[in-house]
Amino acid sequence: VGKAKIFPPVRPPSDIKVGVISDSPRITTGFGVVTKMVVEGLLENKFQVSCLGMYDYDPNPSRYKRDPCKIWRGCPNCNQSTLTHLARFLQSEKPDILYINYDPGNVYNIMRSLEEQKWDSPIIAYFPVEAVPLQTTYGDMIKAVWLKGGVPITYTKWAAERIKEQFGMSVEVAPHGVEHAEFKPLSPEERSTLRYAVGFEGKFVVASMGRNKRVKGMPVLLDAIELLVKAGHEDIVAYLHTNPDEQNQLGSYPLRDMVKQRKLEGKIFFPPDLSSQIRGVPYDGLIEIQTRETESIDEARAVNMMGLNLAQRLGCADLYIDCSQAEGWGMPSTESAMCGTPVIAVRDGVREEVWGEMDYIEPVGYDTWHTAGKLPIIDPKDVANRILYYKSHPRELLILSDQCRTQAQKWSWKVLQNLVSYYASTLVNR
Repeated sequence: VGKAKIFPPVRPPSDIKVGVISDSPRITTGFGVVTKMVVEGLLENKFQVSCLGMYDYDPNPSRYKRDPCKIWRGCPNCNQSTLTHLARFLQSEKPDILYINYDPGNVYNIMRSLEEQKWDSPIIAYFPVEAVPLQTTYGDMIKAVWLKGGVPITYTKWAAERIKEQFGMSVEVAPHGVEHAEFKPLSPEERSTLRYAVGFEGKFVVASMGRNKRVKGMPVLLDAIELLVKAGHEDIVAYLHTNPDEQNQLGSYPLRDMVKQRKLEGKIFFPPDLSSQIRGVPYDGLIEIQTRETESIDEARAVNMMGLNLAQRLGCADLYIDCSQAEGWGMPSTESAMCGTPVIAVRDGVREEVWGEMDYIEPVGYDTWHTAGKLPIIDPKDVANRILYYKSHPRELLILSDQCRTQAQKWSWKVLQNLVSYYASTLVNR
């Protein structure tokens, strides 16, 4: 008869629990958005899911819709206190596999914490490459994922190629998508009404969005607007969706003071309701605000801005400029394009992959980041010239808008969702 080979039974997704470690899916920026879409994909494929949600300290959680899964709150960020939260999360939830989405440094720190917890099950790690060359710890993190029987995934083919070149290791690739909210251009009537309400009527509005930290390049836009104002272009303004008072450990700028020092009041606008850049503002839907009587036009406009969701704010702009020196993907840019606002970005490997053939701002040199990666430097005069060109050529601006929206629509979260679900099942069952 011979010997029969016994295979372990295949566990269906409904019998597999995935532990997710990243920013909370309640958060409407960056890693939180990615977490939300991955959780939705896992649930759609019938997996059990629980999440250790970093930065989830919103004092008003009731503003969120029903949570997609069980979320462990109260973990402020990836620091020493994470060890305690992580231990409790693993002991209580007992996940069969972990999915981690963070920058490489934090993924590496979480991996070291898992070693202390004697974690020996597979890990799916999803992480960006923002600047090259990469630190040695980056390669160590990828190797650690492989040794755990897991799978490393990065955002772009360009990033995967750089990892292969530097460390000789292959990683999977899954892009970000654009269907995490209802992004669409505003109707002419709605756009006109909203621009009037926030003081943008008759202005050419340049927008940009991101954390107030060194590599996001916000001062370059201040420089460009200052040049344009000094040249007599009083109708050009900028809406910078950032917290001008943020104190980021990677270096922030006193943007509010810089605006005053350059006498750019009335030319540079900040969101009046953004106390936390990480938590962000809702992407779509109605926002309830408390109105108050005021005789100040500026105060009334600020209150009106608080009533706009992010898609509306992006849709009110005429041009979005991505001056960031380092991006793993650049999600605010694709969101802006989906809202009908055309995008100009700094040329680098990531953005060339995301945008293909478009109008780029060419670097004039390079700086060095704390990771030893090269950061492109751009000339504010080039930015000012691009702004002035598209203000003066509305037809070209419209063509660029159509091109950017068409390109952004190519990207879908389904690739990442399917890849994570595939490996969640395959790695547990092998």
